[in-house]
Amino acid sequence: MTLLGESLVQLADYGQRVRVIGLDRSAGGYLHRMDVFRHVDLVDSDLPSGRRHDRRDALTELKRIEGQDDAEVISWGLADALIGMRSERLAVANDSMRASEHEHQKNLIRYVLSELLNNALTHAQRRGFKGKARAWTAAQYYPSTDKVRLAVADTGCGLLATLQGHAQLDSNTHFAAISAALQPRVSCNRNLGLREDTVNEGIGLTTVHRIVDRTLGDMLVLTGNAYQRRRAGGLLPNDLAWQGVAIAVELRRASLRGLRVAELLPLGDVVPPELRFE
Repeated sequence: MTLLGESLVQLADYGQRVRVIGLDRSAGGYLHRMDVFRHVDLVDSDLPSGRRHDRRDALTELKRIEGQDDAEVISWGLADALIGMRSERLAVANDSMRASEHEHQKNLIRYVLSELLNNALTHAQRRGFKGKARAWTAAQYYPSTDKVRLAVADTGCGLLATLQGHAQLDSNTHFAAISAALQPRVSCNRNLGLREDTVNEGIGLTTVHRIVDRTLGDMLVLTGNAYQRRRAGGLLPNDLAWQGVAIAVELRRASLRGLRVAELLPLGDVVPPELRFE
């Protein structure tokens, strides 16, 4: 969805007019609800109309990340979509998490997501892509399977360009760049200043990968002509490539709620006090 949204914007940037004709109510209605078609003319499409229901506890529509402030705000919405919003109704229904535990877990998840979004934005704009790259995200919870899905994609320089010259990059390939970026702190922007100056601590991608591994979920990382999916991967077929980085995550909400996220943060002594989990 993030890749589709970006592709539609790119066409608009090139002065192209996109018309989508005859969307059915099911697939078309969902993509319309997720704000995928903001740059598209919809023709003869049977889409639902009327006021949207508040579904913050189950989804985050396709959103574009413009800066660090956007990343902070959007990360809260993503955390709500992934773990759900605590309410009195849930408490009455014998929800297994107490309100304080639920909020603390959501804060930890939001922190990881904020780092991931900042990582996508700051890394994307390196190596000549400053002011050119875009970052996107969307999330969805599916009650029937208890699965949550999250995607983050950017149109920047890609992992290989970001990690050029890094000691952990063992070959000059996109596949090797993915493997290196998943290592703790490899993807941090050590030479760009302090955290307040839009520096990513290099924990977002690493911690999301650890969360997926611990909960037996699934994670796809794609950059250039290569991808990795859990412990498999390879090259994209037919000489395909993506200019930038795309990440897709799937896991069960129950597993995420029960996970001790703080134990997976490669932060050492720099854990923000409000996020400690003793």
